[in-house]
Amino acid sequence: MTHTHKLTSAIVGVAALALLLAAAVPAEAVNCSSVCNQVRRSCIHSAKGVYQAGKIQCDEDLDGCKTDCAANAATCIPDCLGDPECELDCVNCEDNCDAARDQCRTDNKAARDLLRDGCDGLRGDCGDICVDPLDKQDVRDCTTAEHGCRADAKRTEVACKQGCPKDGGRKACIRSCRKTNNLDQQACQDVATMCYAAVAGLVLAP
Repeated sequence: MTHTHKLTSAIVGVAALALLLAAAVPAEAVNCSSVCNQVRRSCIHSAKGVYQAGKIQCDEDLDGCKTDCAANAATCIPDCLGDPECELDCVNCEDNCDAARDQCRTDNKAARDLLRDGCDGLRGDCGDICVDPLDKQDVRDCTTAEHGCRADAKRTEVACKQGCPKDGGRKACIRSCRKTNNLDQQACQDVATMCYAAVAGLVLAP
């Protein structure tokens, strides 16, 4: 028996490789309780990937905002044509950028918490539909695919960083590599969530 449940769509920090691999080795799931816990775990890791990528995006937006402030500094107030509110925005341009970044981080955290709540609901749906016994090989297949996907994403990140320039653009390049890795890890966990859920009889729409 199956049940369709639409997986909440992702809303839009790198650990050491050893830490990543250690985190990617859960105990083998062999019954409904453990498989449904795997569903929740993978879902929460997906939410974490979205959150980490979102944090980096907030910082990238901040840099872009402050770059615009600097580029427009000489003409900003004259372009206001005497509008006092416009002139105040010019004077406080970088402070406004900082405030926007803070709001971005707040919104990003709220989005992550919403996704995590959905993961708890998914665990409950899984428990309601799942019936023992389960096929251990199906569970192993999900775990093997998950580990392989995450390792591939990590290797891609390492190669990306190795290709970053040595000049002043290196920091932004490395940050971009980290963001891509977080999104790749999130995609891996979305697939893992659907895989474990399918073993339990819960069909998730991507």
